[in-house]
Parts: sequence; structure tokens; C-alpha cells
Amino acid sequence: MDLFGGQIDWVSQKKRNAILKQLSEQKEEERMLDRTKRELLDDYSSRYLRNYESRKELEKHWRAASASKKNRERN
Repeated sequence: MDLFGGQIDWVSQKKRNAILKQLSEQKEEERMLDRTKRELLDDYSSRYLRNYESRKELEKHWRAASASKKNRERN
């Protein structure tokens, strides 16, 4: 019986170690996914801000060009 009990303990410990390893891998994957998500959100917000600033700059140039055109037409 003692040998059989030792084998059961060994198998139980092996299963426990496999489960702990799997949990550790899942936590690491979760950290990587969270980091990737944050990076994607940062990229998205940076791209949005660049597009917004570019649009505002274009609008400013269009207004200036329109005002210049109106001044030329008046003269």
C-alpha cells in the first residue's frame, strides 16, 4: 500500500504543478494582452490627436486663403 500511496501522491503533485504552471502562463498572457491593449489605445488616441490637429491646421489655412481671396476680389 505504501508504494501505491506514494504513486498517488506523485501523480497528484504532478497534476498540481501542471495546473499551477498553466495558471502562471495564463496570468502572463493576461499581462501581455493588457499591455498590448494599452499600447493600441495609446496609438489610437495619438493618431486621433494628430488627425484633429492636422484638420484644425488645414481649416486655419483655408480660412486665411478664403480671406485673402475675398481681399483680392474687393480690390
